[in-house]
Amino acid sequence: MRLANKLDSLARWVTFLLAGTGAVATALMMAHVLIDVFGRTFFNKPLPGTLNLVSTWWLPIVALTGLALAARRDEHIQANLVYNRLVLVNRRRLDFLGSVVTLAALAAIAWYSLERALRAMTLETSEPVTGLPVWPAVFIVPISMAGFFLEVISTLVKTLSRRQEVPPNARTPR
Repeated sequence: MRLANKLDSLARWVTFLLAGTGAVATALMMAHVLIDVFGRTFFNKPLPGTLNLVSTWWLPIVALTGLALAARRDEHIQANLVYNRLVLVNRRRLDFLGSVVTLAALAAIAWYSLERALRAMTLETSEPVTGLPVWPAVFIVPISMAGFFLEVISTLVKTLSRRQEVPPNARTPR
């Protein structure tokens, strides 16, 4: 149980750090676009490179940093048509299998994206219009996937380390 609690504490900290980063990035992106629209509308002078900066910096941060929080809150999209008809033991087996497959996919994505981010850092890739470096933003993919991985493994360890209560809508075998 100690491992589960420590892992959950670490996952919670990383998740909320990622979520906070996503919230700040959302506010900055909104301010950036607002200033661009304001400049374009009233002064006929938009901010140069807004589209490129939004698509290379802001959107990846906003889109990816919330994945771990969605996992923590169990708010990912679920199609429960068949799942809800399964008996409890089969639900648990399916949850375990889904967690293992998810962990494998997240590990592969995190590893591959870390390699790409390190390559982008070595090449010092930059945004062509503004000249701002892009490579730091590329690290958001492996960082977000690692946070998501932590949440999934934390949930899996908690599930395996304690006996879960039977949910009220669980079907029991006949």
